[in-house]
Amino acid sequence: RPNRSALVREIENGKVRAKQMEAQIRDMDILIEDYERRMSTYRVSGMTDEYNMLVPSFNSLVRERNDLCEEYSKLIDEVNANVNRYNALYH
Repeated sequence: RPNRSALVREIENGKVRAKQMEAQIRDMDILIEDYERRMSTYRVSGMTDEYNMLVPSFNSLVRERNDLCEEYSKLIDEVNANVNRYNALYH
């Protein structure tokens, strides 16, 4: 049987990490929207070189965001599992 305070600490730490990740994802979403606006402007203006210069950074940011979302999802599952364990053991 896990130590009650250790389990509570794990849950709380997981929630804090999740909030931090949510903020990072929101920041990335803002950057992605900015990239999309700039790329669209370049595309319709025929600024092919400028557009092509943004594509690698945009793709990298999207990959990084997707990786972070996957990590966030795993963290949420872990926190929920710990909450369920806590509830099963202590309620």
